[in-house]
Amino acid sequence: MPRKPQHKDKALAVLRAHALKLIHARNSYALSAFLICPPFNHPAKHLIDAPDPHGDTLVHFAARAHDVAALRILVTEFGGDARAVNEHGRQPIHEAIDSADCVRFLVTECGVDINAMKRGDWTPLMIAGTSFFPSHDARKINRF
Repeated sequence: MPRKPQHKDKALAVLRAHALKLIHARNSYALSAFLICPPFNHPAKHLIDAPDPHGDTLVHFAARAHDVAALRILVTEFGGDARAVNEHGRQPIHEAIDSADCVRFLVTECGVDINAMKRGDWTPLMIAGTSFFPSHDARKINRF
């Protein structure tokens, strides 16, 4: 059975779950509307930067979903932390590495370091390299 987030504030956990549903549904309009008029006493930034038990924030989830529109809303419009670090040392850029649009947004508009290290000394550039070149077979590399 999957673990449920253990927030001190149950209302925050419920609202965070709703925001995650909007991110996974790629409904950026509804996400923005939800954060503009939050039905709770917490500021939107508090909801965006609240980590789950593994340290992932809503920005991590939007990056993992490769949803640049959600990233723009969370970071640019509401001040979410584009450099938040989870328990594995991963920042949102590590999660978005398979999406050129998300990486471009995080690097150019948010100023995230493309060489940000995660635990284990891996940078986003190194992760991208292993994704595109999983072996050192020259025939595969020459196709690019």
